[in-house]
Amino acid sequence: MEGARRAVRGKTQAALLAALRETFEPLAPTLLVYRELAPPPPAAPPGVGPVLAWQHEGFGFGELGSPYRSGRSGRSRSIAAEGQGWAPVTGSVDAALVHGKRVRLRGWARVDGSDPQGRAQLWLRVDGDAPGSEFFDNMQGRPIASTSWQSATIESPPIGAAARAVVFGGIAGGGGATFFDDFALEVAAPGATTWTAIPIRNPGFEAGGLPEGWRTPGDGYDYTVVPPGHAGAAALKIERRHTVVRHLFEELPAPGETFERPLGAGLACRVVLGLPATAPPPPDAARPHQPLPGADDPAVRAAAVVIAWNVFRHFYPYHDVIGEDWDAVLDAAIADVLDDTGPEDLHLTLRRLVHRLHDGHGSVARPTPRPGYLPIKLARVEGAFVVLAAAPGSGLRRGDELVAIDGVPIAELHARRTGLHAGSPQWIDHQLLAWGAISEGANGSTANVELRRDGEPRRVSAARSLVRAPPE
Repeated sequence: MEGARRAVRGKTQAALLAALRETFEPLAPTLLVYRELAPPPPAAPPGVGPVLAWQHEGFGFGELGSPYRSGRSGRSRSIAAEGQGWAPVTGSVDAALVHGKRVRLRGWARVDGSDPQGRAQLWLRVDGDAPGSEFFDNMQGRPIASTSWQSATIESPPIGAAARAVVFGGIAGGGGATFFDDFALEVAAPGATTWTAIPIRNPGFEAGGLPEGWRTPGDGYDYTVVPPGHAGAAALKIERRHTVVRHLFEELPAPGETFERPLGAGLACRVVLGLPATAPPPPDAARPHQPLPGADDPAVRAAAVVIAWNVFRHFYPYHDVIGEDWDAVLDAAIADVLDDTGPEDLHLTLRRLVHRLHDGHGSVARPTPRPGYLPIKLARVEGAFVVLAAAPGSGLRRGDELVAIDGVPIAELHARRTGLHAGSPQWIDHQLLAWGAISEGANGSTANVELRRDGEPRRVSAARSLVRAPPE
């Protein structure tokens, strides 16, 4: 963000050159930025010996459960075992014990504090015809992140006669260790204040070195029973398995090997890819966390485009398939973001960028509120956009031909929306028509719809919502 702020400050080549040098010299003193008409002397030939270089297996953010990793060679680093990034411990009882009654799960949990993303959750599920069909709560919005023991409770409404199983336990998340102890499962009649315990096996993990009586299906995690517990002598510890490595793979650039590339505006750069290996420096002193600015800041918006474009440029594997000049895409994206005025504009700019990948996996998450859509399902019939299904009370009905939404002709609106979705033309059309995304707008807003019904023109005001159209 600071680099973007400096780069857009000046209007001349000299100002841009100074801004780039000011940005990178403290971070990468071997990186040269120069005028193409005044290049530095040729780089020295690569040397031999141990090398320090970046290695990438895909683009690694460092999140748990990802197969993608990034790191520097010759630097010991701990790699989390592959897996889903969370691990459950599971017990169960027959649901016949809870028919017509409320069920309550209580327990204690804490984390070790080694991972800022560490969390502990209790979970309770009552299965009927399908898992969770009677009740489900896993504390998703209220996890425990404390290093001291904390109690948690989950309580269900009265359970129906169709319930077949009560499944319960804890969930460990993050890269550190999570601890659970003293589970209790209880039932009470509707409106009663007295709870009756349901016996469960080994609720305090006092029965030995393994969590006897519990299932432990978390791939990439170790389950052990350790002292001390919350109240007794032991607790269950769930910890992510790690491996210490010094290289992600064997291939490395030679010491002093460089990469050179024009930057535009008559400037170029020379990047050293491999440095002579040195001992790791002492860790920097911890600095207080500074909150990041939001997308109302132009530098944040520019940085978002720069980072997204670069990740796709260097790690997206299908550039030879999609047929896009990705350097030209950067020019268009930069021009697009420079006239944005806030988060909503940035969201649209990034969607247009991802659209140019033509990949149905592409999407852009947003911190801003989710949009709403008209609850309709459409199809193109002989060039017309026809409603196949609509939610009751929407004012629209099967057979209506849409003409315009909020004064924009429907064909023009379709063309605009196409550029905001990623994938094949068929997949984009499915999203726009079958999912009603052609009508996207602020959730809860009213769309003024022009249509033809039985050959007669009509105007309908319809509300956008998160509700999708019913089946045809």
